[in-house]
Amino acid sequence: MDFITRPHLYALYALSGIFLGIGFVFPATWLLGFIGVAIFILALAKTTTAKQALIGGLVAWTTKSLFAISWFWSTYPITWIDLSLGKSEVLVVGLYWLTVSMFLGFGGSLVAGLWYWLKNRLPAIFGILLFPVLWVVGEVFSSLMFSLWTLGEGSTINTVFSFGYLGYLFGYHERLLLLASYGGVYLLSFTFILLSYLGCLVLTIFPRRKALLIISALVLVLWGSSGSVSTLASTYTTNEEGTVVAIIDTRFGDEFFKREDK
Repeated sequence: MDFITRPHLYALYALSGIFLGIGFVFPATWLLGFIGVAIFILALAKTTTAKQALIGGLVAWTTKSLFAISWFWSTYPITWIDLSLGKSEVLVVGLYWLTVSMFLGFGGSLVAGLWYWLKNRLPAIFGILLFPVLWVVGEVFSSLMFSLWTLGEGSTINTVFSFGYLGYLFGYHERLLLLASYGGVYLLSFTFILLSYLGCLVLTIFPRRKALLIISALVLVLWGSSGSVSTLASTYTTNEEGTVVAIIDTRFGDEFFKREDK
């Protein structure tokens, strides 16, 4: 009997989102993204209805996006236009941050929903490639949903808003980052999910102790070959030429935003 009740299932999806997104805020934790994918797959395995899959995917990816676009808070306080909202500025920025994250989260609903529908209709071996493909499709769909949400004068329907793509976590791995020259961030995301899925297979095929040893060895190889240590060290290299700071004034007056029809 499945001991995971519905609230606990959604909590599992939320936990997945935390591990998926934390690397976008704290770069040194990028490897936790693999755990996030594994938890997402575990949650999918515990999902028994299409509705649970759709809601769970939304919860996971919305949580992930809250981390990935946390830079939205850099717009507070709103001093870059002559518009005073008082204490409601926090509410405005917070609601926009949450709403955009939710629209990006719809990509997770697509991934979870399609996986739930396809997993029992295709041979299990196809899952190795199918799941990474669905994930990338979900990321592109997230970008599309963002463009629809922000559609207005001067904007178009597109898929260019790529914040939260897991492939960007490979930005901290000097060698795997080279894959971007062949397929951009899409190939990076595909590879990230593929490695995660293979790790889950190792856990199911081999005895637990042996599986943990294999996965630990793979993680050490990934971390050791990432160049993270050298990158971290170079961050603190002294620049003998000094530091040059550029300042851009973004305090625009009302007249800047007014258009006069000629």
